[in-house]
Amino acid sequence: MYLKTVLQTLSNKKQLEAEDLYKLNEATFNVPEEESIDDKMAAKLFAAVEKVVASYTAGRYDKEDSNFFYDYVALLGMMQNQHFFSGKQHQMMLSWLKDALGEKPKGSSKAMTRLEEENRKLQEEMKKLKDLTNAVQTLRNIRLPEAEGSAGLFCRFSQLRSVEMSLRHLQIICFMLVPN
Repeated sequence: MYLKTVLQTLSNKKQLEAEDLYKLNEATFNVPEEESIDDKMAAKLFAAVEKVVASYTAGRYDKEDSNFFYDYVALLGMMQNQHFFSGKQHQMMLSWLKDALGEKPKGSSKAMTRLEEENRKLQEEMKKLKDLTNAVQTLRNIRLPEAEGSAGLFCRFSQLRSVEMSLRHLQIICFMLVPN
């Protein structure tokens, strides 16, 4: 497996080059369909990514190579999207990627806080509208009993009038819930 060869080469390196990151990215992305990355290989792969991150943060890489940063970001971006890593490993790779890109942690900006609050409000509104939709659907499914004779017609008319009023009330509630 080409990936094993790349991991072995990477483990023996003292100073990384952009080409090493490119090969690791390529080998992981292009694993043949008949082969798969098992838990053991995923652990080795994650250890290699940790080594890459440690080398990058310690400055143990070829600083003359202008492509190193781009290959580093590409590697982390591709790795964080792989299914064989655990949730914790995904989060670590995302935090390394954010560090590399100079992003502040989530929730540190006013804009992010505002967007999170807006999202919360929209989710609450969506829940109310779903509840309202369920209520309307329930009313639509009401089947009135068949009435006999003229007294029965009056009874049926009263029942229809009652359902009509309930639907009007629901329309008013819908109008009040939906923002302009």
